[in-house]
Amino acid sequence: MVGRLVEQEHVGLLREDDPESQPPPLASREGHHGALQIAIRLVTDAGFEPVVVGGLARAKDFDVGTPVYGKALTAAELRKGLGLQQ
Repeated sequence: MVGRLVEQEHVGLLREDDPESQPPPLASREGHHGALQIAIRLVTDAGFEPVVVGGLARAKDFDVGTPVYGKALTAAELRKGLGLQQ
């Protein structure tokens, strides 16, 4: 499979200056550092604080049905909920 488009029902993102802002968690395939850097830049340029979670195996930690999915969390709250260092 070359690629796959995944459509998410509810993104729930707000601007960084909004106290209800939900930063998007990012996970990437190992060896694709350039792609991760582009994603970080896009998220930052959109006014959000990116939360880099790690490799693609960690994406399941913020998937549908997890405690952090769809919640309006700050970057610090999201990191805590995912067990990441502050």
